[in-house]
Amino acid sequence: MLVKLLKSDYDAYIKTAEFLSPSRIPRTELPNVQEVAYDVSRNTKDETVKSTAVALMLGEDGPPLVPDCELKSMSYDELLVDKLLLSIFRDLVTKHTGGISSEVRGIKGLLDQGRTYMTMELPEGVTYQNHVIAQHDMVKNTLEGLMTPVLPPFYRIFMSGIIPKLGTEWDGKQVGPWFYAPWLTSIVTPPFFGFLVGPSKPNRRLDGERGGLVVEKCKFLQESGCKGLCLHQCKIPAQEFFSETLGMDLTVRPNFETQECQWSFGEKPLPPEEDPSFPSGCLVGCESRMLMATKKISVSCS
Repeated sequence: MLVKLLKSDYDAYIKTAEFLSPSRIPRTELPNVQEVAYDVSRNTKDETVKSTAVALMLGEDGPPLVPDCELKSMSYDELLVDKLLLSIFRDLVTKHTGGISSEVRGIKGLLDQGRTYMTMELPEGVTYQNHVIAQHDMVKNTLEGLMTPVLPPFYRIFMSGIIPKLGTEWDGKQVGPWFYAPWLTSIVTPPFFGFLVGPSKPNRRLDGERGGLVVEKCKFLQESGCKGLCLHQCKIPAQEFFSETLGMDLTVRPNFETQECQWSFGEKPLPPEEDPSFPSGCLVGCESRMLMATKKISVSCS
């Protein structure tokens, strides 16, 4: 019934879902949670919920700061395969950033690499916007390396319906994605990206169709506390990688209040400046913003 409501009347679905969850239906069992309000008083870091007045704090350049997540941090159980994938991913990041590495272990070491690259002193003639694009390209190249040369062509043919080069007039044309592709992608993705984002499970997209994936509490966002890293080293490059390399539209919508993240395969993304789920301004406790302030680097978190 909730799926039918999600497909037919989104506003009514939100009101119904907020009435039913969490007292009657666990939040994790809702078809889609990205705009369903979370009762933070049930799972806060402190017994007293922090005042939302922090949202009114102004950043150095004017935009209001975004309140930090008030929910308790999640502990992640890392399997041997997660550690292996993270090690490979970090080696690829080192390769595609010109040698940037970190002695810090685990996901925090990866984020240290990403933060160092994001806040590095730019060579003469290189603008911040050029560097933003370089960050996107770095992540896309890293993802492509992680998937090996075999998986992208396989995905493009059997998921996205892109015709391989066979010497015909149809070479390179896309006749998909196939009807099963968004749903199947949401099924096979969790084991491969769990080392970056933590536990996730398939759910429904905003339109009620299969092909959604909800990250329970994003490891990348929880450990970084940085909206700039989330935007330029996860959200945008992931969307571009799926669209440009794999031929599948993808929308990534992080929730900074809960650190949940909704991935919707087959859904065309909005530009960040037009996406109502992506607020302007940095997170209050963002280490990157503080680091850039000490280096007197003036950049935007969005």
